[in-house]
Amino acid sequence: KARIATDVSKLFVREGDRVRTNDVLVELDSVDAEIQLSQAKANLADAKANLIELDATETKDLEALTLDQQTLDILDGKLARVRDLKRRNLASEQDLDTANQAVVNQKLQINRRELALATVASKRTQLRTAIQRFEAEVRAANRDFESTAVKAPADGQVIEVNVVAGDRVQSTQNLIVFAPDSGREVRVQVPATVGQTLTQALKHSTPVSASTDRGHPLTLT
Repeated sequence: KARIATDVSKLFVREGDRVRTNDVLVELDSVDAEIQLSQAKANLADAKANLIELDATETKDLEALTLDQQTLDILDGKLARVRDLKRRNLASEQDLDTANQAVVNQKLQINRRELALATVASKRTQLRTAIQRFEAEVRAANRDFESTAVKAPADGQVIEVNVVAGDRVQSTQNLIVFAPDSGREVRVQVPATVGQTLTQALKHSTPVSASTDRGHPLTLT
């Protein structure tokens, strides 16, 4: 069966042909499947890159937050000194406003940094979930791409061909009826006397040898 909707590019077998395991029976157009696979791989690569970038950004922000806290301590000390100077009329109101504004700006910087760090865990979870989803999409797209080369699953015979080159096929549409050499059930009519003999052999578990005209062994059931 076809896994995807596409066109039949080439047909390599006819009804009755003998084939070996992994022989290509039908080649389907793979352009759309290849595009889907490339897009899925690109999405996966982007998500992985974004996760790496997020981890790196978190490390830098943590380092920067430590420096921001140290800077705030320095600015708080400077503000305290300016206030002391102002009380002794050794600093102007503008000096006090400037020192106070520097502390406010630094606190805002710290708040922004802490907010960014607070969202890292949820972003990491989202990216990891996206990576799992894209990995599944890559696997599915890869199966679709590989399925455009329809191969024989085992040694056997082509029983029926339902398409020709140029046909448009839909997902799950039957392309070829294939009969493997092993595991095939064959029903035959035999004379009554032979039937009685075979029945007795089955009843008493007596071995019965049989084979096809090509020498393939048969099991009596």
